[in-house]
Amino acid sequence: MDAEPKDDVVRELMERIGGTRWGWAADELPAVLERLGWTWIEDDDLGVTVDPGPVAPEPRDARVAWQDSKVITTTLALFAPGRPANRTAAGALALGDEFERTLRVAVEVLGPPTARRHGFQQVASWR
Repeated sequence: MDAEPKDDVVRELMERIGGTRWGWAADELPAVLERLGWTWIEDDDLGVTVDPGPVAPEPRDARVAWQDSKVITTTLALFAPGRPANRTAAGALALGDEFERTLRVAVEVLGPPTARRHGFQQVASWR
């Protein structure tokens, strides 16, 4: 089976994420975002909203959260389940298929996730 173009985008992103040293301070964030190819959109007391580029849907849903000047989580939504088209049964099935395909590519690069949540809004995370 040939890889779809989106698979290549996800693979490239996961390779950049996998090659990034984690546990950085908030003041290191601009350099880390540049390495990942992400754009700083806005920040508040809890973190920063970023544009991760073509891997995420519009509106972008990526967030880097910090506490006591140390980054504690990075969250990247690859799909937008709240869109009206994704609220139908067919939309939910297509979304699930996309998640599984994207997860397969991520696992090829990062290994198995350390945590996984199934259901309507599936989540996979790595530590």
